[in-house]
Amino acid sequence: MESPRRDTLYSHAEMARLCAPKSVAIVGASPRAGSFGENVRNNCAGYEGDLYLVNPGYEEVGGQRCYPSLSDLPVVPDSVVITVKRELVQAVIEECVELGVGGAIVFASGFAEVGIPERAEEQRKLVETARKGGVLVAGPNTVGSSNFVNGALLTFSPDMLILPPTPTAAVGVVSQSGAVGYAQAQAMHHGANLSHMLVCGNSADVDIADYVGYLAEEPTCAAVVCMIEGMDDPQRLVTAAKKVRDAGKPLILFKAARGEIGAAAAMSHTGSMAGSHKSYVAALEAVGAIFIDDQDALLDTASFLAKAGTPSSEGVAIITSSGGWGIICADHAEEAGVQLPPLPERTRETLASLIPDFGAVANPCDVTAQILANRESFAKAAGSMLREDCYGLLVFPQVWTTKRNEAGYEAMFNGVGDAAREHGKIACMIWSTGWLEGPGVAVAERNDSVAVFRSARYCFNAITIWHKRAAAIGVEGADAGSRLSSESTAADVKALLQDAQDKVIGERTAKEILSAYGVSVVGERSAATPEEAVKAASEMGYPVVVKVESPDVPHKSEAGGVRLNLNSDEEVLSEAKAALEAVSAYAPQARIYGLLVQNMLGHGVEMLVGTTRDPHFGPMILVGLGGILTEIMADVALRPAPVSVEQAREMIGELRGRAILEGARNLPKVDIEALAQTVVRVSELAADLRDDIAEIDVNPLICNGDRIVAADALIIRG
Repeated sequence: MESPRRDTLYSHAEMARLCAPKSVAIVGASPRAGSFGENVRNNCAGYEGDLYLVNPGYEEVGGQRCYPSLSDLPVVPDSVVITVKRELVQAVIEECVELGVGGAIVFASGFAEVGIPERAEEQRKLVETARKGGVLVAGPNTVGSSNFVNGALLTFSPDMLILPPTPTAAVGVVSQSGAVGYAQAQAMHHGANLSHMLVCGNSADVDIADYVGYLAEEPTCAAVVCMIEGMDDPQRLVTAAKKVRDAGKPLILFKAARGEIGAAAAMSHTGSMAGSHKSYVAALEAVGAIFIDDQDALLDTASFLAKAGTPSSEGVAIITSSGGWGIICADHAEEAGVQLPPLPERTRETLASLIPDFGAVANPCDVTAQILANRESFAKAAGSMLREDCYGLLVFPQVWTTKRNEAGYEAMFNGVGDAAREHGKIACMIWSTGWLEGPGVAVAERNDSVAVFRSARYCFNAITIWHKRAAAIGVEGADAGSRLSSESTAADVKALLQDAQDKVIGERTAKEILSAYGVSVVGERSAATPEEAVKAASEMGYPVVVKVESPDVPHKSEAGGVRLNLNSDEEVLSEAKAALEAVSAYAPQARIYGLLVQNMLGHGVEMLVGTTRDPHFGPMILVGLGGILTEIMADVALRPAPVSVEQAREMIGELRGRAILEGARNLPKVDIEALAQTVVRVSELAADLRDDIAEIDVNPLICNGDRIVAADALIIRG
């Protein structure tokens, strides 16, 4: 049985007794080297609060008094670390409830994760008991969590480094996996500035959303990293992400399990391109989260964003003692779309006075290895670039380090940091030496105006993220809440859906529904036979399109059921018969309702607009290149529905092929505002009828100037 569902997040005050306890008891304390109890006790050597040991088998452990039970303690601890075996955990939780303990961390394995119903019931009962008494439970099957601010390193991972964070720009890390999380935490050995490492285990009670929500309001944390595999109710994480956004902090997410198993079974093009991972990304990015696909870039990016503030300019300056690294950085800047403005004249003059003739007075600036003889001039050169309004940030690769000159390197890094701080900017150091924990790097990591990266690609990608985040904050909520369609339309459309007998709503009714929401659709007439199609075509005027109408063939083109650009009675008669034969051969059991005859739309860009109903996030709206390019290019943008016009514009702007909409290759230029409004209307339909509609597929949407017309459509009932 599952643990009792909880829709709301625990408050910061409730979580504080678990994550920032003023007193801790270790139940199962032991003097045995390598035991969980001993590891926790050793890890808490620098803990600022009161630490109590509990084990009826010992009167003392390591020279410290050991109590027989929690009830014998002189105080009620905020948090209890339960290191005993599974069979004893329930009794300890019951004692925690009786005393009013704030939270419990349960190391024991063998609960719901083993897949045995009886063990799942043990876990459910444990959580039910704890919740009745207001005891928050972390785990079971967790390695424990660490608060590096107060030294409560409540984990059995041995040899934890106690390195208190600096007062500003510390990063809090949340991970479902203990091994993945604590592997990141070891970055503290080269100076990473971490405030917390919070691990979920089975997430029977406290889960990843609770931890993210806690860090959102935690003043000792300036940025949040979250490593997730999946959740039964990811909407809780969306709620937590909103709290982080509203607190003005960056939330950097890495999600494992990105496969799209089952997406191929979707009936529409939209469904096949909007799988679970894409929905996670879309839903969380919509509330300000930043997704990174490489976990190696997480801490560097988070630390940078925690320190960087708001960019004063999108221009970037590069200074290096290596001409080769200047070229490497320029390449990465170009790939990332980062601007490298040329040097203003006064800075050119300053740099020319500092560097030898064989250097490069440019951007990138090569001060050459001569700088090693006078490291103070490196900081002066960096400052001359940072003072310019055209540069919002400075990048400098560090290509070499030596133990003998460690003090000199540290002084140089701090000098660059001082220059950046003086001008209200930040400097990014690319630690390009293979000596990853070499002399000087920790000082740079701990400088509040220097961000350290171990990859040039990660550095310039982070700069791009920084610029995009600032732009998103600037337009956030520009027209949020505005609506284009009438709210009363939903009732009329619901009646149309109820009248339809089939799960697949054919093109004719689908376009009627879209039209009710203000989407322009191509005109058409129905025909029962090819002969009737000829009569309809001659009355409508040529050229025309003839389509087979069948609820059992959602993709008519693939079945040969669409015939385009017909210009005579003879062509209509011949092609209508051929289309019927092709569909019958493609799907012999398919029901055929007749033919649709439509005016052939003129030249235009073909787009796709569609929706799918994600089981976790509800209706999602998608826009991308349509027609034959839909599956080939898979160039789409996804958001939770409904979207505002501003959000729809952003979606269109994300497309790799957006240049097509600007009149590329002699295609007509598309009115982005008109296209965005169509996207909004389709999203409103999906949101209004979320319980009735599973998928919508408008493809192609023919776009020419402000004429945006649905040439075909499909709706799947939910």
